[in-house]
Amino acid sequence: MSQLNVHLHQPHINRAAFDQYLPYLQSLVAKKDEKSTHLYLLPELFLAGYPPMDLCFDPDYQNCMQKLLKELDSFFQSLASNHHFLIGALEYSEQGLFNSLLYARGGEHGRFIYRKESLPNYDIFDEKRYYQKGENQRAQIEIEDFKIGLLICEDLWAAIPTNRWSHDLDLIASFNASPYHLSKGQQRIARVQELHQKTNLTPIAYVNSVCAQDELIFDGASFLMENKQIQVLKSFQADGLCYQLNKQDQKKVYADCPAHPRLKSASVTEVLSDLQCEELLQALCFGLQEYAQQCGFQKFLIGLSGGIDSGVVAAIARLSLKDCQHIEAVYLPSQFSSSLSLSLAQTLSQALDIELKHFPIKFLHSTLQREISQYYGEKLEGLSDENIQSRLRGLLLMTRANQTGAMLLNTSNRSELAVGYSTLYGDSIGALSVIGDLYKTEVYQLAHYMNRKYGLIIPQEMIDREPSAELRPDQKDSDSLPNYQELDLLLERIHNCEHSLEKLVELGHQRETVIQVKNLVHKAQFKRQQFCPILKIKGQSFGLGHRMPISSAWNLK
Repeated sequence: MSQLNVHLHQPHINRAAFDQYLPYLQSLVAKKDEKSTHLYLLPELFLAGYPPMDLCFDPDYQNCMQKLLKELDSFFQSLASNHHFLIGALEYSEQGLFNSLLYARGGEHGRFIYRKESLPNYDIFDEKRYYQKGENQRAQIEIEDFKIGLLICEDLWAAIPTNRWSHDLDLIASFNASPYHLSKGQQRIARVQELHQKTNLTPIAYVNSVCAQDELIFDGASFLMENKQIQVLKSFQADGLCYQLNKQDQKKVYADCPAHPRLKSASVTEVLSDLQCEELLQALCFGLQEYAQQCGFQKFLIGLSGGIDSGVVAAIARLSLKDCQHIEAVYLPSQFSSSLSLSLAQTLSQALDIELKHFPIKFLHSTLQREISQYYGEKLEGLSDENIQSRLRGLLLMTRANQTGAMLLNTSNRSELAVGYSTLYGDSIGALSVIGDLYKTEVYQLAHYMNRKYGLIIPQEMIDREPSAELRPDQKDSDSLPNYQELDLLLERIHNCEHSLEKLVELGHQRETVIQVKNLVHKAQFKRQQFCPILKIKGQSFGLGHRMPISSAWNLK
């Protein structure tokens, strides 16, 4: 019986930093036992970052990639022959571009051995735009006398026939850049368990990326499954494990593994557990920090309103804060802002130890009302007057962000985004939307959880008060929208395109409400199209995966 040391690695490396790859691989082999055989598994497109998008077509990017591969090739050749690597990488060839696995053994040249076969083309994925499909290839490799079956991400979720591999595999390795959404980890494990059973308990190594790009978050949470037992790596941080794979000469009976349905996240009808809230909080903190650091920000700016959304965003930013980073909050009251809003903004900033500045907009607002009325000969009133208050706040916040070099955090939630309950170039501004994938009801649940875990960091009255934009006297969100409990459930059903108007009425929604909300969603597309990136924490989100026309004349009557 021989032995292979299999190393699962989920490194946290800036995807664009080509100078980091070689030092990292060098660190993997340092101080390893030279008498043993080692196999290092690194995620899908580790050497490019997922998704590279149209950057992969840039000739200078291609040149950098080719230079990197040459440097790595020299490194591989300098190693002893007991070191083996399987690394996700872009393969530029005469046949086209491939999402591939690079295999390298110490003392030899690296070579591409497997090309991704199942190219996803749904939700955020559009791999058929970039890659050619791998065809007529071996889906396994033999290292020493160990036979290893190969999969790249979507290959795991597609139908897997019995003839994909020989029936005496010692290990199945799945290389992934699997974006996070709520409860995704459990769904991955369930799929691997299914394959584990179909392959007569062949050990399976699932390696996933740890990083974020724009709105996409990659949580890691790689794992190893052997004899129905599982070892899971940490989420949202670099981690690794070493598994001693033993050779056992035996044939196995495999069965076809059917395709798995597309993954969806938990429904808003389900109350989030503390475990789910913690998972969401970690994801949002990680995604925020990744975006800020990759864009070069060390300062954060938040417009505090005294409402629940800005309060939760401020708390998330504070919990994510690292050394040498700073948060500044600004309270920008108008003539319609209540004294309670100021009190809550002050209480929150004290609880979070955040600097709070007070910048009233009443004078600027009245000046604009007068100047616009004189210039156009028409009184500024109604929606225009409400929006100008929001846009004044946006102007002042962006000015402050420019002054201090800070990253302005957007505080809109998914419910508002869906129906367009926001002001373009006003409260819709920001470099990144932190909670834009959370429905309003979920924002409240997350607030309750943070208070249970960290003490009363979000004032209870901020949670209890009725939501209001405070842009006119006694304004309430309920003046314009159904209550958020009903609205969020209806929005989820509309967004998932699961039900017709008649079916939604059957499910208990009022016909007039369905028509109102669905038309609001449709009309608000032009606002969402101009919105900042939204951290994706759901199976289906606004952003890359949601593509709707802006100028369509379609309407529901």
